[in-house]
Amino acid sequence: MKPISFKTHIDKLSYLKTFYLEIPAPIVKKIGGIGKVRLLCEVNKQITFQCGLMSLPESKAYISINSKRMK
Repeated sequence: MKPISFKTHIDKLSYLKTFYLEIPAPIVKKIGGIGKVRLLCEVNKQITFQCGLMSLPESKAYISINSKRMK
């Protein structure tokens, strides 16, 4: 699969006490949906890690970022 680049923001899920990257619905659709694939996520060309998509309302998704990666 060809790399997909887009801009997003980091937010915090208060009920899980974790940070996350929000993935817009069109990007989720382009990837093939939630739970279908494992991904390599690159953030600001500084960190790269394996991840999967978790569901959000309105067909959006998120990728969680642990405290170690936030530092």
